[in-house]
Amino acid sequence: MKILFIGNSFSDDCTDLLYNVASSCGAKDLILGNLYIGGCSLKRHLQCAEGDLPDYEYRLNVGEGWVTTFNYRLIDALLSREWDMISFQQASGFSGQKESYQPYLDKLVNFVKGSVKNNPKLVWNMTWAYQGDSTHPQFADYGNDQQTMYNAIVSAVKDVVLPTGYFSAVSPTGSAVQTAREILGDRLTRDGYHLSLDKGRFLGALCFAKFFLGLDVKKCAYAPEGVDEKTAKILIDCADKACV
Repeated sequence: MKILFIGNSFSDDCTDLLYNVASSCGAKDLILGNLYIGGCSLKRHLQCAEGDLPDYEYRLNVGEGWVTTFNYRLIDALLSREWDMISFQQASGFSGQKESYQPYLDKLVNFVKGSVKNNPKLVWNMTWAYQGDSTHPQFADYGNDQQTMYNAIVSAVKDVVLPTGYFSAVSPTGSAVQTAREILGDRLTRDGYHLSLDKGRFLGALCFAKFFLGLDVKKCAYAPEGVDEKTAKILIDCADKACV
């Protein structure tokens, strides 16, 4: 299975431990590619595509850890392999703002479809709301209220993303994070918005393994350093039961 993520730091968070989690759940011959620009929105991705801009850091994992290549173009990543799946997501601060999605999403999807040589499945990552005490400047757009931001993200996915009909799967990462916060407390991020390197990134990887790869995450025997057995079971359950 070859998956390309057109993303930003939030896709970094979700993919960092994905190879470990997926391998533990039985996946083999997995290739992961992540196109990274910090805070990259759908609008910026489209600008990079149409302008043929070498603005990405391209992270690739073929089983021996992540290797980063700088000054990469979107088209080069699209043509580097026949991807089985390509993931999209909105930048976190815009994720609950419905007006920020179009026409950029339509145009970006059309660019991708018109560039690849095969017919990959397209999937969507629903990101998460910020920590309750986050100092992220765009948190103010949601009244500095986590629940308001979370509700707005869910609404955007339901009202804007899903009706396009482009996506064969959605990873409800934001829902899993929100549920885990209710159980483990509101400290699943390392800076108020990026997932923590242990529990948070583990949960993001579990969601991708279940919803994109179709794996039974309840069979996951891997957990990163800093996540004890009890906490791992909670996070696995949150990922397993997540929904949009």
